[in-house]
Amino acid sequence: MNNEIEISGRVLLELVTGAGVGAARDTAKESRPHLTGVHLRVESGSVRAAGTNGVKLAIGTYNMPTDSPDFELLLTPSGVKLLTTWLKNWVKEYGRKGLNPIPVILNNSSVNYCGNVLNLDVFSVSSFPNLNSVIPSNFTPPTDSPAQGFMSSILADVAKIPNSDKQGQINLRIAYDMRPSMASWVNDSGVAWRYVMMPRPIDKIQDIA
Repeated sequence: MNNEIEISGRVLLELVTGAGVGAARDTAKESRPHLTGVHLRVESGSVRAAGTNGVKLAIGTYNMPTDSPDFELLLTPSGVKLLTTWLKNWVKEYGRKGLNPIPVILNNSSVNYCGNVLNLDVFSVSSFPNLNSVIPSNFTPPTDSPAQGFMSSILADVAKIPNSDKQGQINLRIAYDMRPSMASWVNDSGVAWRYVMMPRPIDKIQDIA
């Protein structure tokens, strides 16, 4: 099918589990897919994974070596669990040093390699908002030292994101006013991460659309 890409299973596993760090675990929020699901968007030669619980937001972006079709999907919490388990089996099979692994084939309804197929459990993609408006772009952090507890909270969550071998340091932007704070870095896998802490809870899609 046309709306599919080839991608390393290890990179896809990092994207899905890393974005899941930001998603809500509260079952009471199951009726709000934008707070519990992990959104995957393939667009303009890149794959972006995002998850938010309304207060924190984790976004990973991986640039594809070749052009790719545009499509998107919103994994349910159970879909995230099934996919990460499935991808861990791929890593186990191809994790031997020096082995050139067969990539997984991802589309908006399934993922597969070598005849191993997983149908994805997804929400309607219309349930997930445009997140660009909440990502801090160009502001200067305050000159006073950030609160140690707040900074520790960011770093503790960042440490949960896979492939912790980072190219260089983690860049932190800490804000005390109504602007978001953000940590950003690039992993050795080539995935660029942005981890954002919101200044106020986001409860409705239109709050960040």
